[in-house]
Amino acid sequence: MTAFDKIFVGNGDVWLADGYGKNLLHRYDSEVNHILSIDVSKGVGRFECAHSLGIDTRFGNTELPVADWASDRVQIFDMEVDYICSIGAYYFDRRTVSFYYG
Repeated sequence: MTAFDKIFVGNGDVWLADGYGKNLLHRYDSEVNHILSIDVSKGVGRFECAHSLGIDTRFGNTELPVADWASDRVQIFDMEVDYICSIGAYYFDRRTVSFYYG
């Protein structure tokens, strides 16, 4: 695995973006037990390079934004990895999208 980014969720789960290897998202629980791996191939709700992860709790529902570097977009999922929406390249002024915490 060549994990590019990781995010820790409040319940102890860890998400990993494996965008430069097999292009997968992985989820582990707080005991590092594997919960799931998602094949993130091309298309809506799929990726060309899962690059950066985030957790968004601002609106009452926890959402998982994933930056798709090669497709110049951020895709938003719920925590069960059901697709919600995409934000396209026209919203960004450069190709690389990263999430910053602070």
